Formats: sequence, structure tokens, C-alpha cells
Amino acid sequence: GVLDSHDGDYGAPDEVDIDSDGDGIVDRHDTNPQNKPNILLIMVDDMGFNDLAINNGNTAIDTPNMDSIAQQGVRFTRHYASPVCSPARASLLTGMVPERLGFSATARGISPQLTTLAERLQQEDYTTWHIGKWHIGDEERTAWPDYQGFDHWFGFLTQGYLSGNMADGKLVPGPTRYENPWLQGTNEPGAFYPGHLEEILTDRAVDVITDLDAQGTPWFLNLWFYAPHAPIQPAADFAALYPDTEEGRYRALVNQLDSNIGEVFTLQNLDALDETIVVIVSDNGGTNSAMDNNAPYFGWKNTVLEGGLRTPLIIRWPDPTVNGQVFEDTINIYDLYPPLLAAAGITPPDGLDGVDYYP
Repeated sequence: GVLDSHDGDYGAPDEVDIDSDGDGIVDRHDTNPQNKPNILLIMVDDMGFNDLAINNGNTAIDTPNMDSIAQQGVRFTRHYASPVCSPARASLLTGMVPERLGFSATARGISPQLTTLAERLQQEDYTTWHIGKWHIGDEERTAWPDYQGFDHWFGFLTQGYLSGNMADGKLVPGPTRYENPWLQGTNEPGAFYPGHLEEILTDRAVDVITDLDAQGTPWFLNLWFYAPHAPIQPAADFAALYPDTEEGRYRALVNQLDSNIGEVFTLQNLDALDETIVVIVSDNGGTNSAMDNNAPYFGWKNTVLEGGLRTPLIIRWPDPTVNGQVFEDTINIYDLYPPLLAAAGITPPDGLDGVDYYP
């Protein structure tokens, strides 16, 4: 189940065949004549620097698929996010420092006046999808994904809604859980889904990428997993592989997350990800509750110390000449917005705090 290393051909623009011999046979890439790269943005939740095994050569954690993607792409060892979830997510989608957005630990949502990354891609004829956790506002309807640039979405607005608790006909926060979650989406007002949350999100992502690939037009999939956020509840088949201890269950959940990311990448058989910018990033440092998630740095989630802010970041670019590097340059989560657009030949909006480091 470990992702095999790619041969280095990531479908760079000058390597894509689009009926250049004029025989009238249209390759599926013909439907995207500008050859804009797809973007798969995977966010993981509360995963610390030490939870990506390749960062420290950590043998206590099992992330073979993410390690392989890191070897294929570019790994950043000094990436900073936020000490908690919502500010990091808002910062990523707006390219702005979260304080400028009014975000601390919680907020009502991103202002409709701002242009999110998804909205800018929509303007360039991208099909946009959000799958998984949102947590950037749920009280205001205009804060939901379909008002923030996503054509379609499926998942949960906050983890408190996973239990499906209702009061006076409205969702109210309840106990968080992975098993049999309550999920909603663009055309889904909400329902209980049998099974494990992470597997449900993975299956939906696989189906969506398959459908998007068949369309042949550029797409942006914002895939935000919940693992390895508490409560630490791995699926039974992964839990069985590890000791029945707090650390063992945490290791199992991280390995399940890694396996799910590997499952998404099996779509390489369809060439769906050959022309795709792939990002894997965590929103904040680990909690240090079950094991040392942030070594060698001191601090944990909810602290503005190195361990609470420095998180894994991997980007695999369609241009093979860019990949295979490790960068120690300081980079922030709001620095993702400009280079993702630049790599697609798209001009970012004015007034961003993020820096275009792609050149």
C-alpha cells in the first residue's frame, strides 16, 4: 500500500500531447487547451512536525505515502501556520495574516468582500470542490463553502456537528466522533453516514477526482481531513496493527490518514494527478497528548511557541525541474495562495500578505 516513487514526469506543459499530429484524434487533454494545472490541497488537522516521519527520520510514526510524496516533491522544513485551526484555514484561503481577517480562535467567517483562492480559480474556469472539515464560520450562511468560491462541497462545517445533535430544528454542537458521522453538502442538508469519517471523505474524494478527470477541464479540490485531531478514534483495522495504548491509537490514526492519502493517489492510474499541484499541509502543531508530535521543538497546539506553529508542508509541482528539493526558508501558510496561482499563470488579487515564492 506504499505509494511508488514517480518517474519524474509530472506532465509539464511542454510534455503534454494534444493531437499535435493533426490526425483528428482528440486526446482528453484537448479539452484543457491552456493546460492549467489542477490543484489538490490536502490539509491535515493537528499534525505536528514530528508526525511526518521523513522530517526527523521518526521510526515511531508510519507515514510512508506522505514520505514518498515529499521525496517526489518539495519539502519545507520551516513552515509556519497558526496555533489553532480556524485562523490557519482562513489565512490559507485568503493569502492574508489572520489578524487582518478578524480571526483569533473562532470567527463568524471570511468576509464576502474578500476574494478567496477558490473564487480566484473560479474566475479562471476552474471547477472547485471542498471536501471535509470547514471550520471557517457556520453561523452566517455567507460563510459556508458554496459562498466562498466552491461550486460543490461535502463534509462538516465544524466538528461539533458530526454527532448530528438537533435542537428546535437546528444543528447544535455535540460530542465529536469519527464513527457514523453526520455530514452535509451542496445538495445534502445532512444525514448520518455509516462508517469511519476518514474513509467516507476519502471515498468521496476518489469519486470526485475521477469525475473531474473525465471532464478534462482544470479543477481545484480542497480536501481537508479531520485526522489526527482528537478524539483519537482510528478505524478498527488500523487500531489492530498497534498497541492498545494512547500512543498506539494515535499512531494508528496517523497511519490511517497516510493510507487514505495513498488511496487518493492510486488515481495516478487515470493520469488524474499527473498535471496536478499537490499540497499537504497541517493547520497547527500537534497536541503532544499521546506522544511528542513536535520534536525537536518545544510547544504544542494552542501555544505561540515553535512546536505550536511549525508544521509539515509538502508541495509536488507538475514541473519536474522544481521537485526533489528540501527548503529551509521561512514560509507561512498565507504564502500558499500566490504561488499556487502563479504556477497556473494566474495573477493574484492585490493586497495579499502572502509572497509568491514560486520563481
